[in-house]
Amino acid sequence: MNGPEHWPIATPTGSVASRTVDVWAWTTGDVSPATADTLPTFESENLATMSHPVVRQRAIASTIGMRQILAAYCGKSAAELEIVRSDYGKPSLAETHAIEFNLTHSGDWILLAVAGKRVGIDLETPRELRDARGLARRILTDAEFANWSNHSEDERERAFFRLWTQKEAVTKFDGRGLQLSMATIALNGNEATWHAGHCYVRLLFDAESGIASIATSSSNCEVHCQRWDTQLNAC
Repeated sequence: MNGPEHWPIATPTGSVASRTVDVWAWTTGDVSPATADTLPTFESENLATMSHPVVRQRAIASTIGMRQILAAYCGKSAAELEIVRSDYGKPSLAETHAIEFNLTHSGDWILLAVAGKRVGIDLETPRELRDARGLARRILTDAEFANWSNHSEDERERAFFRLWTQKEAVTKFDGRGLQLSMATIALNGNEATWHAGHCYVRLLFDAESGIASIATSSSNCEVHCQRWDTQLNAC
């Protein structure tokens, strides 16, 4: 699939259909820093403590986008949404809604997956690795490492990030994030298994904008990808 720079622009409306995952994309530059003032007080105060301007803008854009998009599904204003975090840091809606979501960002891009059931998503910007082989040995099973080693030297870095995003999407689906060791996750085709669970994982895209993967509870989910219409980003 093409990267998010080629996805159609759309506006979120209504609920997410059964066996469907909506993936929304936007960039850190799509959201004005001034919109941080429209966030709930505790979130705007937290953002104000971030001294690095790039980190702060990424956090603003991620938070505003996430709230705006989820609000459209819930029929509320973005400021009204109460978002809580689990002991492992995974965000969810405090009120009962038939919506699960997961957020990821890397480089200039931000992705939000919205579904009726558990979902995990990860985006990475490929970069040069000092010790790709050592990292691969740490996160891959023996069978995965053998397959990865069959790639040419030129192909190994992107192949590594394809595997990394699939495994991190699974850790986020599980809910524990990187506290779940990637080495315990076995990838077999579009299935992922680990000692406490099972899900389905697929590569979402491998493009100039990065590499992304998504983990879902069903093997036949339809994934709809679109750019968020950021002209409607006022809380």
